[in-house]
Amino acid sequence: MSGRDEVPEEPGSDLGKGMAADNHPSDFGETNGASDRAGSFSNRLQNAIKDHVAGRVAGLHGVQVNRRAPEISSVYFTELLAALLEPDPRYMRLMIERLENDNAPLLAICDTLVMPISAALGKMWEEDSQSFVNISVATARLQTLVNKLSYARQNFVSTEQRHRIFLARMKGDSHTLGLSMLAACFRERGWDVDGGPDEEISDRVVARILKGNYEMFGLSINIDSQLGEVEPIIRKVVEMRNRSTARLKIAVGGPIVAERMDQFLEMGADLVTNNARDAVFGAQELIA
Repeated sequence: MSGRDEVPEEPGSDLGKGMAADNHPSDFGETNGASDRAGSFSNRLQNAIKDHVAGRVAGLHGVQVNRRAPEISSVYFTELLAALLEPDPRYMRLMIERLENDNAPLLAICDTLVMPISAALGKMWEEDSQSFVNISVATARLQTLVNKLSYARQNFVSTEQRHRIFLARMKGDSHTLGLSMLAACFRERGWDVDGGPDEEISDRVVARILKGNYEMFGLSINIDSQLGEVEPIIRKVVEMRNRSTARLKIAVGGPIVAERMDQFLEMGADLVTNNARDAVFGAQELIA
């Protein structure tokens, strides 16, 4: 074995062949002289972003957002999903290195990779096609990817120019990955982000938000959350905001919000969305 880390090839394994699919050259292995690579990592990701548009189901109160929402190409989706499930961690390290070195924005990575793959892992768990251990390891690796990219992509702007947002979640841990990704996307856009996936909503958190001179408060709503649990929180923030000089805008997000958009808006939310792209751009338009 040479001095450098080599990825062992397993007979019959797509991973051993660089985790390529559909006869595309691999980004993990050599192309045996074929014009460097048939499409660089960056070009492939950019093409995936340009090729597809998914319908938006977000709603805004007083703000119109009509964003292109890219879907992931089957080839690149397969490569990252395979790396997450592969026992040898070197595949995942290679994938993280490539994403760290690429210039694709986090919003694109979120739309085309992180959230679709998170959903795919959940489906594997429901269908019992992967073990609990495999899904747990893959989810932890995906969280590590988000954390590393979040640190690498922070947009360091002066304090005077930085907008401030506080993120919190309802009870339950099924939406911590999505909230981590959302926090990373806001940081990349130059926002000062407090709270996050570890911050469960409480009276203490609400008081902190109102005293913290934040421009946005984002509440992540779990699929198991009940409207009766969410409504008092939103109305309390609205009431306290109206009694103060705070410029705070309220955003709610999560998998259930699209079906109950009008109800959340009636509670006092300024922005209702179930994806990071509309959350970031909608927040920027609200405070403009």
